[in-house]
Amino acid sequence: MASERLDPPLIDVFVEDGFRKGDINPPEADFIVSEIAAIADDEGMAKRTIGVTTLLGQNQAAHIYKEIEQRLGTEVMERHEIRVGDPTAFQGDERDIMFVSLVAQRADSPLSGNRYEQRFNVALSRARDRTYLVRSVELDQLRASDQLRRSLLEHFRCPYPAETSDLKDRRDRCESDFEREMFDLLCERGFRVNTQVRVGNFRIDLVVEGDNDQRIAIECDGDRYHGPDKWPDDMMRQRILERAGWTVWRCFASRFVRCRQHVIDELADFLEARGIQPVSGDGNWASRHTELRLWRLSIGSDDEIVAVPDEEGSSSTFAPAESLGANDDLFEIELPRGASSSSQRVTESQVQVAILDLMSDNKVWSNGDLKKALVSILPLSEGDREQAKFRPGEEKWEELVNNALSPSRGNSLHAKGLVKSAGRGLHILAEAATGNSATEAPEREMEIPETGKSEYRNPAREIGEEYRLTSLSVPDDDADQIYHTDYRHVLEQMVDQVLEIEAPIYEDMLIERIARAHKKERAGRIIQDLVTGAIAGRHPSISEDGRKVVFHRSMDVMRLVAYRPARSDWRSHRDIPLMELASLALPMVRKAKPDTEILAHFARTFSLARLREPTRKRFEAAISIARATDEAQA
Repeated sequence: MASERLDPPLIDVFVEDGFRKGDINPPEADFIVSEIAAIADDEGMAKRTIGVTTLLGQNQAAHIYKEIEQRLGTEVMERHEIRVGDPTAFQGDERDIMFVSLVAQRADSPLSGNRYEQRFNVALSRARDRTYLVRSVELDQLRASDQLRRSLLEHFRCPYPAETSDLKDRRDRCESDFEREMFDLLCERGFRVNTQVRVGNFRIDLVVEGDNDQRIAIECDGDRYHGPDKWPDDMMRQRILERAGWTVWRCFASRFVRCRQHVIDELADFLEARGIQPVSGDGNWASRHTELRLWRLSIGSDDEIVAVPDEEGSSSTFAPAESLGANDDLFEIELPRGASSSSQRVTESQVQVAILDLMSDNKVWSNGDLKKALVSILPLSEGDREQAKFRPGEEKWEELVNNALSPSRGNSLHAKGLVKSAGRGLHILAEAATGNSATEAPEREMEIPETGKSEYRNPAREIGEEYRLTSLSVPDDDADQIYHTDYRHVLEQMVDQVLEIEAPIYEDMLIERIARAHKKERAGRIIQDLVTGAIAGRHPSISEDGRKVVFHRSMDVMRLVAYRPARSDWRSHRDIPLMELASLALPMVRKAKPDTEILAHFARTFSLARLREPTRKRFEAAISIARATDEAQA
């Protein structure tokens, strides 16, 4: 029912590859439409109303509205009473679920003044049950003067400051050595623990919290202060708490000293029986009121990427949808009983199948040529032949063709890796779709080696020189030369220059370097193909968890790379290949330091107050590589 509460009420979505194109952020829009589609498919959310607003301009709202209308249809919009607009469209109105698109990217100009403050206040106060903040920028990438955006991100990170008091503060509130020892034991096992929690006129020694508001009160009775004369008062206090809904577990210090392990096991069983599980192993406090998700629009992958929430306390992971093929059952559309194809609108899936069939001749096709051919192939209804809303002179079905061939859309044939660009407005079937990729050399997959069995070799030294950015500059008048066929040798020289200074480097970062040098806000499909073409056959690469790492041809891809310290605004830990992160761990591995100490060293190196689960797993993978390599070379 719509009256049921949604937990958590705040969802903080970080779009890892978000970017601005004017006042539009396409990846943020793609996440919002995908999440609304997931809500629409959930029967339990059938009565939820939905609103979408933006914190910069009106173009993003118009873009999202168009995407929702085209991809989800009017039936979904009507069922969920979807309203899309800037915050002024929601004055005096509310929705059960609100999506707020920040739009901003790194180092954007700050927003200030009453007009923007009112815009933020309205946008963040329209949700009855849940608010999604969809952003493409981290807190440390915002300017210090951008207080509105910074305070918004801080609120989603920590909606209740008292809830996130750090470990030392919570431990210091303990009133006895017995309490502190119990607190340490629980935190070491990953439980979420608060101390000296006030309930009415009472204070509870320790409170262990789990999901869905599960919580247990723990009373640590020191014999010195809780002798027989205090038992009646203690029992009365416990009964009052239990009538208020608390479950109380009580232990005397003397029993803990005599039967320590037995008491610990008893408490663990008590918590497990009531559905309270550890949430982390680092003792950090994670808010129950907010959840962090990560989203990446993986353009160019052979898989469609679908966001799947993850149990990191505040994270998400991604699962690949089934790979799309020309004859996949995903395209088979079952018509409602009594309906005919002549009265049913064609779908984008049907359009994509028809396009793939036409392009199976391996010739170059333009949008116009495809539309001319599709008219005689698709079962177009009267509704399909109506005039398109946003493209005068085109019919509605033609918009589906445009969507299917748009490199910027997450569900297009380009994004699925089935079609590639052959020039502006020109398309050709990708080699992956025709099975001709066998001529290319297989790419090595980065593997986490078993202990003592690493194929990788130790670096010449663990810590190298400071990381340097390549200085690339292209005159404004030459920026569009990148699209010309005779520019290939210049691109190859630029790729060589970047790799000589920055390799190993992730391919997407290398492509971005080249695009920015040519005054492009982002690397579209054409630039991606051109740069990867300038790399192919000239420089080696390996695949690492879905991202390609490119080496200079003079480098040994089987040797770990010295860690290169860098300013945080130049390169984050997410942009450092595992083979380099492993070198950062090597000195401590050789000193036989435990993983916990090495993880703490990583956290200090990258100024991370807390390791979220994806970051922790990545660091642990680097440590595993370092350990296996060191033992294999010993």
